[in-house]
Amino acid sequence: MNISKNIFCVMLVLISLNLIAGENQVHTINVKGEAKKTLKPNFLKIQINLWGKSKNAKEAQGLLSEEYKRVKKVLDDFKIKEADLKNGMYDLAPQYVWDNEKNHNKLQGYMASQSIQVTYRDMDNVGKIIDELSTPQTETAQGAFGLSLNANHWDHSDRELLERSLMSEAVADAKAKADLLAKASNVKIKGVHKLTPFENPLETPMFASMMEKSGASSPTEIKASEISVQSQVIIEYEIEND
Repeated sequence: MNISKNIFCVMLVLISLNLIAGENQVHTINVKGEAKKTLKPNFLKIQINLWGKSKNAKEAQGLLSEEYKRVKKVLDDFKIKEADLKNGMYDLAPQYVWDNEKNHNKLQGYMASQSIQVTYRDMDNVGKIIDELSTPQTETAQGAFGLSLNANHWDHSDRELLERSLMSEAVADAKAKADLLAKASNVKIKGVHKLTPFENPLETPMFASMMEKSGASSPTEIKASEISVQSQVIIEYEIEND
């Protein structure tokens, strides 16, 4: 008898929970909102990697220092502000080669290296500064020094402000789509149930990395096209019968 009563009570609880769940069920419309604009970049990030090689660690550092002085003079000539220069990693490492006769690594010398990131803002003279920075590898009695550089990140100083503005436009785009769907479906939008913004990578024009230059006399011509800035959101709108 007690078992039957217990089963009956459990069934009542389950029925009650199902009724409550049915009452609390949320009906939604899911829409994606988008906004996108393009603008001309007003600066370029140039990554310069300097190096010096020698059999002696101190001489390798000295050769690197010579290349750093040359590069710094170029940057000064182009009036690059200190705020637009960022010194990166400095490294001094031994260089080994495999000795087949003795079957082990053999110390060949040392390489000193350093990176510099430059924010360049004169969009009309990008090719000119690339040419001035790029030189063939230099050989000396002590060893060699040179650089490689990469310059493919175009951007705009007002991009973050534009992204915030586009977020509002993306939300408005989602609302317009939801209103259209609700009208076509004969339902009424009660409000936002869930909103999810999406991180969008910056679409930038790119050109190939500039490595050690072969000494060609023709000037480098680099023209940046527009960069694309966009914002996307997914919004769940709660709906009810109209």
